[in-house]
Amino acid sequence: MEKVNSLEFVHGDLYGVAMDVVKKWVHKQNTRPVLQYAQHTVDGDIVATDSHRLIKIRKIHGFKEEYLVDPKHFNFAKGNYPNTEQLSSRDEHIETIVLSKEHIKLWLQLFKSMNQTLIIMKERMGIAKMCFKENHIEIELSVHKVIIQLPHEVYQKPDMDAVSFRVEYMRDALEAHMKMNSEQLTFNFRGPHKPMIMDDDRAVMTMILPVRTT
Repeated sequence: MEKVNSLEFVHGDLYGVAMDVVKKWVHKQNTRPVLQYAQHTVDGDIVATDSHRLIKIRKIHGFKEEYLVDPKHFNFAKGNYPNTEQLSSRDEHIETIVLSKEHIKLWLQLFKSMNQTLIIMKERMGIAKMCFKENHIEIELSVHKVIIQLPHEVYQKPDMDAVSFRVEYMRDALEAHMKMNSEQLTFNFRGPHKPMIMDDDRAVMTMILPVRTT
């Protein structure tokens, strides 16, 4: 790590930002205490999940052994964190959408607005459907008959028509990539009921489990 004035910093420059980001990704209840912590792996990654979504921030800390860190109170612990490698694997996933940094910012604003609209209308689950058309992508809030066409850098229609997910989770994923300075973002799909993986191929990977609506 970098040395300044005889000080050697243990973590990367964005470690504080990373720990602020993962606050939204840890489990909120006491039913699975280990998931209230962010895993710091021996290779410098931070992993957090609430069992419905997952974030991995790569090469951001400088600990020489694995620790679990509470991102809200910075308590340290040791424990058996779930193995998330298979869950977040991109094997058999198809690269479907690529966003530029400007697109990430625009999508984030759209999903923030959608989430706020759902809260105002007291839509408890806050589900959106991403529809894959031949030449474009649409987001549908079917309960309120709202359809928004989304911009993109690259788009290749996957072998599926749509996938449903919680708007809040997509907002948090886009916010994480924005705060961690993702220059671009690739969306990977393997089916309407398989994890959707978003990766900037550099610093941050996020994953959301779809919602079954039928």
